[in-house]
Amino acid sequence: MEKISKKMKKKIEKFLMIKNFFVVLYLNFKPVYMAKKEINKIRVVIPSNVREMLVLAGLINAKNTALGADSPLKILTWDVIGPTVPTALTLHNEAEALMRQAEEKFEQRDLLLAPIDDLVKQSRDTLKGVYRKEPRKLGEFGFTVNDTPR
Repeated sequence: MEKISKKMKKKIEKFLMIKNFFVVLYLNFKPVYMAKKEINKIRVVIPSNVREMLVLAGLINAKNTALGADSPLKILTWDVIGPTVPTALTLHNEAEALMRQAEEKFEQRDLLLAPIDDLVKQSRDTLKGVYRKEPRKLGEFGFTVNDTPR
């Protein structure tokens, strides 16, 4: 085993003293850190869903209105924005109803789309055969004809 020089011994002792200092420091402050961590465990959730957020806003506005001048929220603009919450919720409900109607319309369209798509492809193929020497004539039927290479 090699002998350790005096210089190296001093460096090791200094390192151990510093390390011990941080261990003692950590052990002394650990309870404070734990107490701080306990406080941060409480979370107040704001919904990311628009409907749920508008319902929450309505509840906050109702409580704020009920408390009147004693409300801790009187410093905010609930008196201006609060009355718009029911309107926003109504518009949201109408928009959701229209989205459901749109989905139904898309489903009805999709039922009709498959045979139409097939007929368009058949028309293209037929016209390509008829106008084999003049493919630009397909443009007269509404097709876009590209004569440039891919």
